[in-house]
Amino acid sequence: MKTMLSLRNALALLFAARFIELQRAARRDTLARAAREDGAR
Repeated sequence: MKTMLSLRNALALLFAARFIELQRAARRDTLARAAREDGAR
């Protein structure tokens, strides 16, 4: 029972880490795009 709980905790941590990584990548992408458009203007 306890192993099941720790396993679920590990999975949740993994998903959270991947989600944060995706968010960071998306933000960096939008920032780069905005900077590029600023330079073009």
